[in-house]
Amino acid sequence: MELQKRNFIALLRGAVRPHTQPVLEEPDYSAILSLAEGHSVTGLLYPPLKKLLPMTDPILREMKKRSFTAATRESLQNKELQSIFAAFEEARISVLPLKGCEIKSLYPYPELRFMSDADLLVREETEGSVRKVLEALGFVFHKVDAADTDVYVSPLGLNYEIHKSLEGEGFHEASREFSKGLMDRAPCREGFSYVRRLPPLEHYVYILIHFIKHFIYGGVGVRQLTDLYVCYGAWSLEDSVLEQRLRELDLWEFHKQLKKLWESWFEDAPWDDFTQELGEYILGSGVFGNESQRATDRILANGQGSEYFLARLFPPRETMVGFFPILRKCPILLPFLWIWRALRALLFRRHKLKDELKAVEHTDKDTLELRRQFYANCGLRVYDKI
Repeated sequence: MELQKRNFIALLRGAVRPHTQPVLEEPDYSAILSLAEGHSVTGLLYPPLKKLLPMTDPILREMKKRSFTAATRESLQNKELQSIFAAFEEARISVLPLKGCEIKSLYPYPELRFMSDADLLVREETEGSVRKVLEALGFVFHKVDAADTDVYVSPLGLNYEIHKSLEGEGFHEASREFSKGLMDRAPCREGFSYVRRLPPLEHYVYILIHFIKHFIYGGVGVRQLTDLYVCYGAWSLEDSVLEQRLRELDLWEFHKQLKKLWESWFEDAPWDDFTQELGEYILGSGVFGNESQRATDRILANGQGSEYFLARLFPPRETMVGFFPILRKCPILLPFLWIWRALRALLFRRHKLKDELKAVEHTDKDTLELRRQFYANCGLRVYDKI
């Protein structure tokens, strides 16, 4: 592993384990911060860097400003969330905060965990009531993201993703079924009748499934790995109970590989060649992957040549439901919505389609086989053949 990547990991270790002293070798802070920016974890590096640089250092002065901004943003975001919870409670709308909303409190300081948007799950049938409540609070309905998710912008300019279903989070049948039933497995928070909280084990499994969703579709970055590490430790998950739950979902082998990786990064455990390969893949992925990796993953999922284009033009019903929830009630509409989706892509996404065609054309079988084998070595047998 390159020297500055090792330095980057040493600083991450100092952030998630604040009582440790980071040790760097010939640090190039510009290169390190560039890596951090690419993974949206710049704020995480401020506390460990304070142990290494004088406060007069220009880099540290700039990071101090960013840290203050992040703390202010987190405070405002938290106040907005409390307002949302109070309004939903009054309107008797069930809501389940997910991911960063819950995870940030597990970090040494909540502002260290950058949250670009807040993820909230509601029941699909309450969509209209949710919109009324949020607009009454001054939120602006911004867009529909793949139909299962509405995006609102708050009066302070912060984004909120309102999920009406999480079925699309899964990457195989078991994970889809798990994600679909999250709301029903989340008891109400103390003092609330409609604001819910997932039990730690269930939330951890959901975060892992979300990680895998991105991992096998272009890649996933360091922030998501630190989330898993922080949650695993803070929630004191018992390996025997976790193993049983993950084996039910065929995720245990992958979890073991991730655990080996974070132990080698954050706890100085030994690593083997594959652990290093996995780490390099995550370090090279950025926050949510890159287009080159995404093209390879698309071909693995859909096949090559005519098989690929048929799969892209006519996705299976479970995929289409994510774009058109009406298919849950009226599956007979599927052929018409295939045509509508294709026409819309031709009209509004021609440049993206052109880039995708080029990527497909330039991806060879050796690249596909290496990626397929990489996933198999991770414990994810999502692509048995090319």
